[in-house]
Amino acid sequence: KEEILHTAQSLTHDCVPAKTMGLSSTWIDREGQEEKRQELKDRLNFTWRFESMGEMAEAVDKEFEEMK
Repeated sequence: KEEILHTAQSLTHDCVPAKTMGLSSTWIDREGQEEKRQELKDRLNFTWRFESMGEMAEAVDKEFEEMK
């Protein structure tokens, strides 16, 4: 579990189960679901939030560059 970064778009079908299983999670909020996030906030535990996979990839690249 410590080596997995669960990445998903669906709060209900992906992010809630990830928390239940104890996985670190990233939410790809493609649809601006702030209202849904508030509704489920007690059942969520994602560490990062991005608006697209491209935005996430840029953040990963930036982190790797800073590690050099």
